[in-house]
Amino acid sequence: MINNITNKEYNISAINFKSRNADIRFADRIAREVNVRFPTLSLSKTNRYNNRSKVPKFHQGESKVYGKMQEFYDALGELFAFNRSKRNYTILNEYMKIIEKYKMANCIEQSLLALIIAKCSGLKNCSIRGLYGKENGWLDHAVVYVKDKKNPYIIDPWLGFADYLPKAFEKYKGEYKNFFIRMFFKEKDMYFEPKDEISLFMDKMLTPNSIEKLSKKRPELCLQQNNCK
Repeated sequence: MINNITNKEYNISAINFKSRNADIRFADRIAREVNVRFPTLSLSKTNRYNNRSKVPKFHQGESKVYGKMQEFYDALGELFAFNRSKRNYTILNEYMKIIEKYKMANCIEQSLLALIIAKCSGLKNCSIRGLYGKENGWLDHAVVYVKDKKNPYIIDPWLGFADYLPKAFEKYKGEYKNFFIRMFFKEKDMYFEPKDEISLFMDKMLTPNSIEKLSKKRPELCLQQNNCK
């Protein structure tokens, strides 16, 4: 069942296509490209979605899905734990192959894909960050954070949108609240902080040399900002 997952069936988030400035439109495109290039099933999103009738195939093969999920995480663990001798480019390319094979990804995995696309497309000052609340700490969500001096913004491929921080917080508490755990709703003050172990690892992996090799191997990852509509 997993190998037959299509973007139409499982990409249950609605992409935001509103016309805004060039930076946000381009960031929107990156979020969209993750879901188009790497159609996946997110069990956490499916379990929290308020209308599971949109994914009826999930019910039919739920036990198989969970079995594949374990295989998926075992494959990722083996890749990152036992292949440090491999070149950065090779590890990143194999990472994407695992996503393509199992067609599974939660917010962190999708954010890593978005970061790869962003870096290959020349986007600067971007990294993986977690969403935190002053009361509950990490709120079990990760995005790509773009450190713009005047107006920092985020790329959230798991929910399929990009926006400036104030607007993003509004969306998390509003139209997307059903995707999150209950403690999320009680948070008055949200903020983004680096997910240290992930951010440091990706900084090490996404060197100029590995980005150049990925861009040549997978030219579809290199988006042109002036072509963003």
